[in-house]
Amino acid sequence: FFFASSFSMRHLRPIWSVVRSPVAARRAPTNFQQRTYTVEAPTIAAKAPMKVAVEAGKPYFWCTCGKSTKQPWCDGSHKGTSFKPMKFTPEQSKEAFLCQCKYSSKKPFCDGSHKQLDQ
Repeated sequence: FFFASSFSMRHLRPIWSVVRSPVAARRAPTNFQQRTYTVEAPTIAAKAPMKVAVEAGKPYFWCTCGKSTKQPWCDGSHKGTSFKPMKFTPEQSKEAFLCQCKYSSKKPFCDGSHKQLDQ
């Protein structure tokens, strides 16, 4: 019993000193509900995917904001927003259907989410 009590007191002392420290007592608790966050929604460029030919190994920058005039590619129209283009590099050359509604769960590829936007 002597060993257990001396062991626990020796290792708990640093924990209790932090809890009782005057610095910890002065620190104001943060309230998550008082913070306001704004979440920008992307602009829907079109409610249908765009069929494009992509080359294997070539990097592409897909527009995530929906404001680009060169859809589905980024042209820098996202400046001043929280959006950034999504870089992707196809593994094989193929025809791909790229999302233009910006709500796909398989970005940058279309998953049919645009069909749910009308409802």
